[in-house]
Amino acid sequence: QNTKSGSVSFGAVSGGATHEKTITFASSITTTDWIPSVTLRGARGSIDRLTASLFDFTATQMKVVMKNITPAAATGANYIDWILVKKGE
Repeated sequence: QNTKSGSVSFGAVSGGATHEKTITFASSITTTDWIPSVTLRGARGSIDRLTASLFDFTATQMKVVMKNITPAAATGANYIDWILVKKGE
Protein backbone atom coordinates (compact mmCIF):
# COMPACT_ATOMS: atom_id res chain seq x y z
CA GLN A 1 0.00 0.00 0.00
CA ASN A 2 2.92 2.36 0.61
CA THR A 3 4.72 1.65 -2.67
CA LYS A 4 3.70 1.21 -6.28
CA SER A 5 6.15 -0.07 -8.86
CA GLY A 6 6.58 -1.61 -12.25
CA SER A 7 8.72 -1.95 -15.36
CA VAL A 8 8.19 -0.79 -18.91
CA SER A 9 10.28 -1.65 -21.95
CA PHE A 10 11.53 0.66 -24.66
CA GLY A 11 13.52 0.08 -27.84
CA ALA A 12 16.71 1.44 -29.32
CA VAL A 13 17.71 5.07 -28.82
CA SER A 14 19.97 6.50 -31.53
CA GLY A 15 23.22 8.23 -30.64
CA GLY A 16 22.53 11.72 -29.30
CA ALA A 17 18.75 11.28 -29.59
CA THR A 18 16.02 11.41 -26.95
CA HIS A 19 13.12 9.03 -26.45
CA GLU A 20 10.01 9.62 -24.34
CA LYS A 21 8.03 6.94 -22.51
CA THR A 22 4.74 7.41 -20.66
CA ILE A 23 4.01 5.20 -17.65
CA THR A 24 0.33 4.99 -16.73
CA PHE A 25 -0.69 4.02 -13.19
CA ALA A 26 -3.31 1.34 -12.51
CA SER A 27 -5.17 3.75 -10.21
CA SER A 28 -5.14 7.48 -9.65
CA ILE A 29 -2.88 8.92 -6.93
CA THR A 30 -2.41 12.21 -5.13
CA THR A 31 0.96 13.42 -6.40
CA THR A 32 1.73 15.44 -3.27
CA ASP A 33 1.69 12.18 -1.25
CA TRP A 34 4.12 10.20 -3.43
CA ILE A 35 7.81 10.38 -4.40
CA PRO A 36 8.60 9.04 -7.89
CA SER A 37 11.87 7.42 -8.99
CA VAL A 38 13.06 5.74 -12.20
CA THR A 39 16.03 3.50 -12.99
CA LEU A 40 17.30 2.17 -16.32
CA ARG A 41 17.91 -1.56 -16.75
CA GLY A 42 19.19 -3.56 -19.70
CA ALA A 43 22.38 -4.59 -21.46
CA ARG A 44 25.29 -2.80 -19.80
CA GLY A 45 26.77 -1.55 -23.06
CA SER A 46 23.43 -0.02 -23.96
CA ILE A 47 22.38 1.36 -20.58
CA ASP A 48 25.79 3.00 -20.05
CA ARG A 49 24.93 5.26 -22.99
CA LEU A 50 21.65 6.51 -21.52
CA THR A 51 20.30 8.81 -18.87
CA ALA A 52 16.69 8.89 -17.72
CA SER A 53 14.83 11.78 -16.17
CA LEU A 54 11.29 12.30 -15.01
CA PHE A 55 9.72 15.32 -16.69
CA ASP A 56 6.03 15.04 -15.90
CA PHE A 57 4.24 13.51 -12.91
CA THR A 58 0.45 13.59 -12.64
CA ALA A 59 -2.25 11.70 -10.76
CA THR A 60 -2.50 9.08 -13.52
CA GLN A 61 0.93 8.86 -15.14
CA MET A 62 4.53 9.93 -15.29
CA LYS A 63 6.63 10.67 -18.33
CA VAL A 64 10.28 9.74 -18.59
CA VAL A 65 12.76 10.93 -21.20
CA MET A 66 15.82 8.87 -22.09
CA LYS A 67 18.77 10.73 -23.56
CA ASN A 68 21.56 8.96 -25.42
CA ILE A 69 24.76 10.70 -24.36
CA THR A 70 27.05 8.96 -26.88
CA PRO A 71 27.22 8.87 -30.68
CA ALA A 72 26.54 5.11 -30.68
CA ALA A 73 23.03 3.64 -30.57
CA ALA A 74 21.61 2.03 -27.45
CA THR A 75 20.00 -1.15 -28.76
CA GLY A 76 18.40 -4.32 -27.43
CA ALA A 77 15.89 -4.87 -24.64
CA ASN A 78 15.99 -1.87 -22.32
CA TYR A 79 13.66 -1.19 -19.42
CA ILE A 80 12.64 1.53 -17.02
CA ASP A 81 12.02 0.30 -13.49
CA TRP A 82 9.79 2.80 -11.69
CA ILE A 83 8.66 3.14 -8.12
CA LEU A 84 6.41 5.47 -6.15
CA VAL A 85 6.98 5.65 -2.41
CA LYS A 86 4.40 7.22 -0.14
CA LYS A 87 5.82 10.15 1.82
CA GLY A 88 6.35 9.53 5.52
CA GLU A 89 6.58 5.74 5.09
